[in-house]
Amino acid sequence: MPDENQRLARAALTALSSAIPLTDSPARTDLAEVWACLAPHHRTVDPARLLDEADAQGWRLLIPGDPGWPSALDHATVGPVGLWARGGTGPPVAARRCVTVVGGLIASAHAERVTGDLVRDLTGPTVDPVTVASTGLGSGVDVTALRVAATHRRAVAVLSSTRGITRRHQAHLDRVTDGGMVLCLAPPGVLPTIGHAHARVRLLAALSAATVLVESEARGAAFDTARAAQTLGRPVLVIAGPAPALGAGPRALLAEGTAWPVTGADDVRAVLDQT
Repeated sequence: MPDENQRLARAALTALSSAIPLTDSPARTDLAEVWACLAPHHRTVDPARLLDEADAQGWRLLIPGDPGWPSALDHATVGPVGLWARGGTGPPVAARRCVTVVGGLIASAHAERVTGDLVRDLTGPTVDPVTVASTGLGSGVDVTALRVAATHRRAVAVLSSTRGITRRHQAHLDRVTDGGMVLCLAPPGVLPTIGHAHARVRLLAALSAATVLVESEARGAAFDTARAAQTLGRPVLVIAGPAPALGAGPRALLAEGTAWPVTGADDVRAVLDQT
């Protein structure tokens, strides 16, 4: 179990601006020393208060070595210094049986339908069900993926921040935490930075053995998640959809030969069985 100084340091580091690295790496082995150097320049950051306030709201800080820390990150070259979590009483987040599903902000009815069918088949009561991770406060494909996965208690929502959560968002996240988990990069209530948004993309890619990209443009967070997965050497599968304007991202990856088309859950399981 990590010591208290490490926990306090990591809590503080999750709150810092994008000018400060938000990831762990072999080059920084003692984050307590890192925070000791930075603390005089960030006097408004009180890690003990961050932990207390998070606890009062039902959040806890996960750091490497804690029960519930995603095993998918254990061997990552670069990963978050800590993750604020709610839920997590269900199956652990293990990369081998976890898939990230993301899509563009504007999704067609076809995209939402095929996403729902795919996630339902992956997470349903089978011999070896799959956990699905996606952006917690997105729209279209992302929300559909988490909503369906949550019905089978196998959803992981990834947030950059809790700021701006509406009642509708909260109801959605409450369903996720019932058997699943919500992970957040910034401390609860703290404004996110561009660094947190970039870290969310990397985290979504790193949590899973594969990423499924559904009807996205060839830019934006969903497409960047697919690219991050490729950088990590993780397979990317795509659903382009019938409308060319909504599937530029998947079509670009197919044209490069760097992604595989998905026709159903068996395609995804076949990839997972090879990882």
